[in-house]
Amino acid sequence: ADAHFCVINDTHAQMKPFNAVINKIAELKPSCVVWNGDACNTQETIDSLLPIFYTPPIARVDYAAEIPYLFVPGNHDNRGFAARHLERAVMFRQPEERASRDWDLGRNFAVRCGDIALIGLDTGEDKLDGRDVFAGLFNMEPYRVAQTAWLKDALERPDVKSAPYIVAFCHIPLYDSDPTANPGDVDKDGGGKYRHDFALWNRTCAKMWGPLLEQAGCPLVICAHEHTYRYDAPNAEHKWGHLVGGGPDMQPGQKRFPTVVEGKVEGGELKVIVHDVLNRRVVDTLAFKPRAK
Repeated sequence: ADAHFCVINDTHAQMKPFNAVINKIAELKPSCVVWNGDACNTQETIDSLLPIFYTPPIARVDYAAEIPYLFVPGNHDNRGFAARHLERAVMFRQPEERASRDWDLGRNFAVRCGDIALIGLDTGEDKLDGRDVFAGLFNMEPYRVAQTAWLKDALERPDVKSAPYIVAFCHIPLYDSDPTANPGDVDKDGGGKYRHDFALWNRTCAKMWGPLLEQAGCPLVICAHEHTYRYDAPNAEHKWGHLVGGGPDMQPGQKRFPTVVEGKVEGGELKVIVHDVLNRRVVDTLAFKPRAK
């Protein structure tokens, strides 16, 4: 396949922004699309998943008919009775793709797309497992730890290790420069230290996965969740670029807008173009060199 991917995120079962990003995908014609979480809100029935993933009420009839979609769950995709059976709507990766140790990690993927290795990771919920709202039903912390072992092995696979570029995807950001942004490893709002009682970024995943991605020479991690586009250049805390996609807001004149993030290898570089599909403009263009062998 051509080294050409697109990323959508935070569509939240809203058809207006979903229609906009799907139209842009049809225009760009990538080799694959990464749906980077929060396709859903809180879905209680399997039937409610069908218009989100299979029969969306949008104008295009070729959605996902020819371009494969790789799904990375967001925190909202873990909520509701139907979320416990999400594989009935969006299949898990095949067991033969991984060791038996990792069969429960059906949402992780390591896929070669031309010169790019795409790595999918699941940050899980944006609240601690012990929060009363979950009634003891969530077990995200061991799940994240298990993905760390999978990631370490996946980065050593020949098809991944030989790729000139590695790009990782996860829903909840792995970095935020704002000291009031909840990092997700504290109880509620950290005693009033943080602006929200849920994670705006995930410090736990950053500590476990970040060094592995850095060691592998991954130049870019693409995230979502915050509904506002931004790019964090590499710094002392993270050696990889960190891009956060926009959200479902469709009000003209606002700073928030849906994005399609496009990545393609051209002229010996990985070029990343961020499309604002509300205002029909390019808001950012980034370039990354091949990683050192």
